Amino acid sequence: MNNIIDILTGDVNISKKERVLSTAGGLALVIAGLVSMKKKPGISWTEIATGALLLYRGTTGHCPLNAALDRNTAADELAEDAEETFDEMAS
Repeated sequence: MNNIIDILTGDVNISKKERVLSTAGGLALVIAGLVSMKKKPGISWTEIATGALLLYRGTTGHCPLNAALDRNTAADELAEDAEETFDEMAS
């Protein structure tokens, strides 16, 4: 099993779609947390922290949870792209 350093500094293991959605969702949560900071500070800090984690996931392409579970959707996406390219070349 990987140690914590390997899990946090590993390679890209999420697909492009997941990266875009994580980045957009993370940014939205950070903004929402900052906007509501004075009204609901407890919830705001939770939104900001969750948003920051999603921003990390989206910008680096690395998900520590996926790494811990030995899951790699980026590899699945790459295999699908390669298969489509091969099919196009064969026809």
